Amino acid sequence: MKVARPLRLGSALLLLAPLAQAGEKDLRDLVITQDGREHRGRVIERFGEEELVLYEGTRKREIPQEDVQTVVATRDRLASWIAGHVQGLPPEKEWALVEQAEELALPEMARLQAYQTLLADPEHAGAHEYLGHQRGPRGYRWPAGKRWVSREEHAEHIREWPDRFVLESEHWVVETNTSVEQAVQCLFDLELLYLRWMDELAEDLDAGEDVLEKDELKMTMHVFAARDDEGYTSFYNSEREPHYDPSRQVMTARGNPNLSFTFYEGSSPRPVDFFDVAVQQLMYSTLVLSRRSGFLPVDILTRNAHWVELGMGYWLGRQLTGSPGYARPIEFHPEPRNERLARELLRTGPLSRRRVRKEITNLIGLELRAFHALDDDGHSRIYRAKARSLFRYLMEENPPAVKRGQVVGYGREALFHYLRDAYVTPTSHSSSSFDEGLGGAKVEDLYDGWARWRMN
Repeated sequence: MKVARPLRLGSALLLLAPLAQAGEKDLRDLVITQDGREHRGRVIERFGEEELVLYEGTRKREIPQEDVQTVVATRDRLASWIAGHVQGLPPEKEWALVEQAEELALPEMARLQAYQTLLADPEHAGAHEYLGHQRGPRGYRWPAGKRWVSREEHAEHIREWPDRFVLESEHWVVETNTSVEQAVQCLFDLELLYLRWMDELAEDLDAGEDVLEKDELKMTMHVFAARDDEGYTSFYNSEREPHYDPSRQVMTARGNPNLSFTFYEGSSPRPVDFFDVAVQQLMYSTLVLSRRSGFLPVDILTRNAHWVELGMGYWLGRQLTGSPGYARPIEFHPEPRNERLARELLRTGPLSRRRVRKEITNLIGLELRAFHALDDDGHSRIYRAKARSLFRYLMEENPPAVKRGQVVGYGREALFHYLRDAYVTPTSHSSSSFDEGLGGAKVEDLYDGWARWRMN
């Protein structure tokens, strides 16, 4: 598949593509075709096998990949800009990033960076004025409902969930009753995660650049001050575990159901399972909601293929570390409790049903309810652990699949095939899609290798 590479960003880019939003149309992206023609809009699908998809306002344009010469997309500008987001910058350099974000047509990042500037210098006049704060005899005043209050009063005001602080970045919205600082940290981490997801997996999975209906379905995370916060409505179970839920069971005040939920606990620098649930949201948003207008599961309880969301969240989410707001990649580090649980019921129990080779196919066939204590068999934690373990085995070990003495496929490629079938197409979420991805071998034949790997 021939995919045009993005232009390297710099001063040449600004000369080449003056970027702006015209009215309600997002025209920030540029595609130059081989004949030299420029097409402006928003790139949604860059990696399609046949076409690149560009939305010119509400009009969808499909450009054959062979005709694409250059792509200058929002993600490219974001990656260039966020490279300057490093820890310990003096206030004047933090403020310079606001101006750079404006130049690159990243208005949400400019606003986010203005708050970041205030964290470096609470009295920075430019940042206060940019955010619309009012200057008074005792300092700048922040909005709190219909009132204007001091920074300290604002911090106290947002502690009640109905008055929570809402802040946006390019791809995410964070609603939280913690603090402005923690909202800023979460959003920078989320954008860094987005870039890693797109750099590492987007081409293999044919992921879209963003949700199709950004006004209605923009990725939103509710971050609570504590697990027992009164505002935390959990549909999944009484234990209020962090989770992602696009089912419309809970929605924002504006009616957005594309929601993930987490909270702070103790002295943890980040919310519990923060990257884990964010990866699940990214996965569903860029593989499903990038192509389907308002497409959501009819019944969240029976949504299939949830095992792979759990697996992806665990595997990719545990490859990020660093100070809050400055996430950086590391090698995968397993969670000991998950590894222990993944070994339980290894050869007996509800997945094996006395036929150990069926454990993988039965795991793939489980509905969402089984993973979140919505069934009464008491094994939800073990199911989640096994889903994470199987995903990791397929991605890291990339086991060969053998048929009639010949290697006909590998685990990682079969996993990508399954993901495209279950989410992008979608055509299948069953183990038969794995069999097809394995070149006709059976996914259950991978059981012995997985079992040995789990027991190490």
